[in-house]
Amino acid sequence: MTMRDNPTMPKFTALIAAAALFLVLSFSALAKDATPTTSARDGTQTRIEDKRAQLEVRRENIQSKLEMRRAEIASKAAQLRQRLQQFKDQTKALLVDRINTVLDQINQRQTQQMKKHLEKMSAILDRVEERVNEATTSGQNTASASAAIDDANEAIASASAAVDEQMTNDYIIEVSTESAVRADAKEARDSLHADLKEVRSLVIAAKQTVANAIRVTAQTLKGLKYGQQ
Repeated sequence: MTMRDNPTMPKFTALIAAAALFLVLSFSALAKDATPTTSARDGTQTRIEDKRAQLEVRRENIQSKLEMRRAEIASKAAQLRQRLQQFKDQTKALLVDRINTVLDQINQRQTQQMKKHLEKMSAILDRVEERVNEATTSGQNTASASAAIDDANEAIASASAAVDEQMTNDYIIEVSTESAVRADAKEARDSLHADLKEVRSLVIAAKQTVANAIRVTAQTLKGLKYGQQ
């Protein structure tokens, strides 16, 4: 099984790439409407550094968990190969083993891509939040922008947690009988695609909340520039 077996995957990657470009261009426009202040910048930087420290701890935890799961998956894969050796049709056995490997590769590749997209979104959102906090410190009303940013942070956190969990899932084919192995392989493949679709929807939702936060912030800072509070 290759990427051609799941045509939504490259479309999803293209969608996120386009969204990232939109976010960068939108931020470039809104950034001109705010004037930094030292106190605001220092306070925001401290908060962002704390957030990054928490993310680093989380990465280390998920990495530790992933290493344990990889060992378990390797053990299950070895058990599957032992069972496949008992097949009369070794051509079929080799195909099942290959499918099993590809399923794991797809899961790891797709979840890694989603993590990278979420990290980019988080970095852009941090920069947007810096501008909003600078305006807030100067006494301006930025409640709507702050609320939109909070929603985006929560969406990113939820999506990140789902991606981390998905990374630890395994899709080892549960072979019932040699004659039914084709159906067993299809069940594992369908399960992977369903799980990836669910997690992907959370990443897309996070992208949409970040885009909304940028739009609201741009409108807010533009209004402040012209004295609308």
